[in-house]
Amino acid sequence: MSLIKNKRRIMQQESRPIDNTRVGEWIKKLNSKNGLERQKARENLVMQGRRIIPEVLKLLDRKQHILRWEAMKILEAIRDVSSIPVFIRKLEDDDSEIRWIAAEGLIRTGNRCVKPMLKRLIENPEENSIFIYSGAHHIFYDLGKEGALPGNFPAARLLEALKNPGWWENVDPMVYEILKNFRS
Repeated sequence: MSLIKNKRRIMQQESRPIDNTRVGEWIKKLNSKNGLERQKARENLVMQGRRIIPEVLKLLDRKQHILRWEAMKILEAIRDVSSIPVFIRKLEDDDSEIRWIAAEGLIRTGNRCVKPMLKRLIENPEENSIFIYSGAHHIFYDLGKEGALPGNFPAARLLEALKNPGWWENVDPMVYEILKNFRS
């Protein structure tokens, strides 16, 4: 289904009242051993649009890997700007699959994630894990490749700094400079 048709369908769906019984059934199916059943439940939840986000966020604290994975895939597919802080936080998840989906979710939000991601890089930089820096590299590389970064964004310099072993010592001053010159 094309993105435009899918977006239209989601908008139509969002105008209808949410059926909590069906939503509960779909959420239960996200824990199924049957991959096709999980996929169908995920698609149904995505079709509910942004109004389903509060229910999906509850799944991120569950112990079952599959529920967390499915929740991240739902948020990624919905592409709502309200998920940006969640994606940034999940860049430091213990699970590499969750980190990957978080980065992909940020990329799918396009340039709307640039400023929050930059701000995260300078927030307690000495405590940042390698996951934050590698996630940032993934995000800025892909956004640059897609042409989704602002025209004056020094992508090549930032990507080079993110690859260096001195991480925050190299990245921190550059990010402050980028944010100072950033056009919202």
